Amino acid sequence: MTRLRYDEAPYDATSYGLGLPRRVTGLEVEGTSEGSVSLSWDPAGSADEYAVLRSRSPDSGYTEVAVLANTAYTDDALVAGRTYHYKVLGRNITGDGPLSAEVTATTDLAPPQLTFDTSQKREITVTVDLADDNDEGEVRLERDGSEIATLTDLDTLEYSDADSILDGEAYDYVAIRDTGDATARTDPETAIAYIPPVEDLDLDGTEPQTLVAQWTDILNNGRYRVQIRDDTKE
Repeated sequence: MTRLRYDEAPYDATSYGLGLPRRVTGLEVEGTSEGSVSLSWDPAGSADEYAVLRSRSPDSGYTEVAVLANTAYTDDALVAGRTYHYKVLGRNITGDGPLSAEVTATTDLAPPQLTFDTSQKREITVTVDLADDNDEGEVRLERDGSEIATLTDLDTLEYSDADSILDGEAYDYVAIRDTGDATARTDPETAIAYIPPVEDLDLDGTEPQTLVAQWTDILNNGRYRVQIRDDTKE
């Protein structure tokens, strides 16, 4: 009986009938998260271990990211909302087997958060806080179903909406985060425009049983309601 020792030199594995591993088949994406992609594949004949290769471009630019004996791998520390391409090959002392077919996965993307400043007259300032670590793409803003702005500076995501804002009116805003590989939408969130206080209020009670109230009309929406309180009555 001949015992094979891989550490003996010189050594020619093919002289003992040990060929390259067969091609890996059954490569699948088992799941994704915001920062990871989980893969699995079928065992390949004559493979002692497997190399996982990853690329940002399909069928090119692949680099080896892991070598393992298992037939499953989770690639973590990835960027949210980004597309990655994977191939796997079997490996033994003879060398590398052929590459598997390619699979593609896009990591999950969380929607951003919206906050509003309605302290200014006829202006609503919308601030977008990202919930992802992707430095690519843009944020689009919609008001009542219509797009009003595209924000491309991800370091300063603020927009002052002063287009036909009506006093005291409620507006629904949506932010769409688009990385180029994935999108995520917020649920509609409501902001109510500022109602400016009455200006130049003047009361004239010189006539018997009559009180005349006058003020400057500054509203562009709605109407006024006058309330009178008699402080002489308990």
